[in-house]
Amino acid sequence: MTSKKRIDLVRGIVNEVLEKQTDKIHANCGYIHLYGVSALCHQLALSRSLDPELAMIIAMLHDIYTYRTKISKLHAHNGAKDALIILKKLNVFTEEEQQIITNAIYHHSSKSEINDSYDELLKDADTLQYYLHNPNRACTLARFNRLNSIFKELGLNTEVLSNCKIVEKM
Repeated sequence: MTSKKRIDLVRGIVNEVLEKQTDKIHANCGYIHLYGVSALCHQLALSRSLDPELAMIIAMLHDIYTYRTKISKLHAHNGAKDALIILKKLNVFTEEEQQIITNAIYHHSSKSEINDSYDELLKDADTLQYYLHNPNRACTLARFNRLNSIFKELGLNTEVLSNCKIVEKM
């Protein structure tokens, strides 16, 4: 199966989840966030010599639990379980790919920790999308530090981050 078809299968399932949402604002936020993080994961994967297809799939599934249930508590851990069910149902991913995808999803809320390359890729894309969607939104010190590193990696002016309001907890 080609890469395009695998990402299309995942997008189809994500779209079904979002279309079932009765809260259309929640669904719209899901489209914006999941597709935005997916595009950023693709870009960062290319620059970091990681698999862009796998990166996009990780991103499309990373908050599936939250957008399916509207529950954000422990969403990374529960999301990894949801993603594994989807991946097994699709039956087009190797065990190793399933492990990479679910590990990245499981760890993506731990922004202050450093994990493997795909985990960090998702954390970075998630952080960048969060900022780009609303640059005036407050962020934790861990998110700010990660954002600063991403800006440097991409050659962006870090001075614009001086306006970020840093809070202890989100």
